[in-house]
Amino acid sequence: MTDFEYISSPRETIPTLEEYSESFVDLLTGSYSFMKCQQELNKMEWNLGSEEGFRFDQPKGMLYLDFADGAVVECTIQVIGTFSRTDQSWCWSWGNDAINEDLTKDTQKLFDYGQRHKIDILAIPYWPAHEEWAEAMQAFATLANKSKGSYVARIHDIDVYLTFRSVDVIKRPT
Repeated sequence: MTDFEYISSPRETIPTLEEYSESFVDLLTGSYSFMKCQQELNKMEWNLGSEEGFRFDQPKGMLYLDFADGAVVECTIQVIGTFSRTDQSWCWSWGNDAINEDLTKDTQKLFDYGQRHKIDILAIPYWPAHEEWAEAMQAFATLANKSKGSYVARIHDIDVYLTFRSVDVIKRPT
């Protein structure tokens, strides 16, 4: 099978961990730990998780988190991918024409890794998935890019998985 055939072959079933090497599964496990630590730091520093709402400005590459006391946290972001709750599928940002190309750069490392190591879920744009796989892809992106944190923006039946490159607290929530 050539690389082109490998990465262009669609997946028809939800993946299982048993399909992948022990080293890749260990990498995903470590990714969760890293992402959890980053999220705990954000929770301590600026109350991530207690925001009342968000605003996503794709042209500027910004996520704004709004807090009850008027505080706003501005995050420069990368879009990792989207998870459809309706059809239970994952789509990488690099494979989604609706995502600004500048916001997909951090996923290129994952795509390249997938091609090098023949890991289909990293190298094909769209595949059936459970929500846990979407979280795993976000965690892997957070670690691979040493992101400051991550966020899931729910827009109707689509969850947009984001990572933070930088965070600016306009007014610290109390």
